[in-house]
Amino acid sequence: MNKKMTKREMFTAAIAIVAAANVPGTPAVVEGLKHELELLNKKSADGKGSAKHAAEVRANMDKVVTVLSDEGIRAADVGTLADFSIQRTTALLKKLVDSGEVVRDEVKKVAYFSLAE
Repeated sequence: MNKKMTKREMFTAAIAIVAAANVPGTPAVVEGLKHELELLNKKSADGKGSAKHAAEVRANMDKVVTVLSDEGIRAADVGTLADFSIQRTTALLKKLVDSGEVVRDEVKKVAYFSLAE
């Protein structure tokens, strides 16, 4: 079974191929490819998997939890109280529901969120 090449593997292979082909302008092309590889490495280091991002998301989730009570509250109201957009609020609420910290109840097609017991 053939594994699909990652961008990092493609850039590394392209650098080796271009460097082996002794063609005019090769050093500039190799430098350009190395630069793209550095940008890719930087992007993965700053990505969503970083500890800083995880801490920020957790802090936002905690802020949402402080707004919630034992009674149900709509996502729009949570967003207003927590000062988040509705998109961010629903994303945070989904994470909280998935983790079991928050319960989602639906009454007449309207979702209400409350703290889990």
